[in-house]
Amino acid sequence: MRLNKISILAFAAILPFTAIANDRPENAWEAETTQAASDNEAENNAPFDYTKKQAIVVAKRSTILRGQKYEADIIMLNRDANCNYKTYVHDKLVENGRYSFYGCAVGNYKYSGYILETDKKGNTKQYPFECEYQVAEPFATISNSKMDVFYAGTSNHIEIMAPGFSMSDLSINASNAAAMSRTPTGWNIKPIRNAAECVVAVSAKLDGKVYIIDRKAFHVIPLPTPKAFLSDSENTYADGMIAKDTLVAAKKIVANCEDTTLFAKNPHYSILKFDLKCYNNNGKPSSFHSDSDEITDKMRNALNKLKKGDTVYVTNIVAGGDDGVERKLSPIEFIVK
Repeated sequence: MRLNKISILAFAAILPFTAIANDRPENAWEAETTQAASDNEAENNAPFDYTKKQAIVVAKRSTILRGQKYEADIIMLNRDANCNYKTYVHDKLVENGRYSFYGCAVGNYKYSGYILETDKKGNTKQYPFECEYQVAEPFATISNSKMDVFYAGTSNHIEIMAPGFSMSDLSINASNAAAMSRTPTGWNIKPIRNAAECVVAVSAKLDGKVYIIDRKAFHVIPLPTPKAFLSDSENTYADGMIAKDTLVAAKKIVANCEDTTLFAKNPHYSILKFDLKCYNNNGKPSSFHSDSDEITDKMRNALNKLKKGDTVYVTNIVAGGDDGVERKLSPIEFIVK
């Protein structure tokens, strides 16, 4: 069966781009190549004489990833309906002219062959062809947008770029992780244990199969030591001068990490205990202890008796973090103004 003129023009346009990578829908690809052929005809600049018999290779893509399937149709242009045709690659018969295999080793390769034409009298003629292709190593760039380590017990954001894949094609798995969630730009990962590695593996879907294309190990470290603040539940107060009314209205001691840009989500710290010491002008201190983050009634009564110039120290502050580590915080000092 002969190809009609439109099909011949389409193949004429395809030939210079034999085995060029294409991930678009086939119907869109055919429409574009047909249009390209029409443009070439209009310019009278056809790349070859499409009226002659010849073998051409039309590959789905010229570059495949290791483990990915390579597919190409080997086509005889202007075939004679009275002749029989068989396709051979490296002297091996290829059924229906569809040549396919899986890329195993990375590198640049060529294959060649011929289409054998046999007429009714048994006369044969070969029409040779040759094609190049490349097998590339799948890879991804895995980066923590904030740092090169993970903090335990809190969400760490990573960004992943894998050339040739969309975000929807990618998935991840991670060791030493309590939770993983996808974000518009990557993933959030919450490691469990300190002083251990969190190994992130990136997988991609290729031709219906899932392949691991890269791995990266992040060292997991404890959360940074936070800073303690006095809080009235709405505002926090650091060291320095403070109004007596503000001091008396305080309800608890809180701890926050000062550099919040390190995290995808701010980690939580809990004050486990602290001591409060009040020094008045006569130099006699009053000491109190709390086994929680709350200002006790005894502490509040002592604060209410302070005068201008008196000093308050919050010391022996112990905080626990999302990483399960208890840490002693630096004391804070207030002077009544």
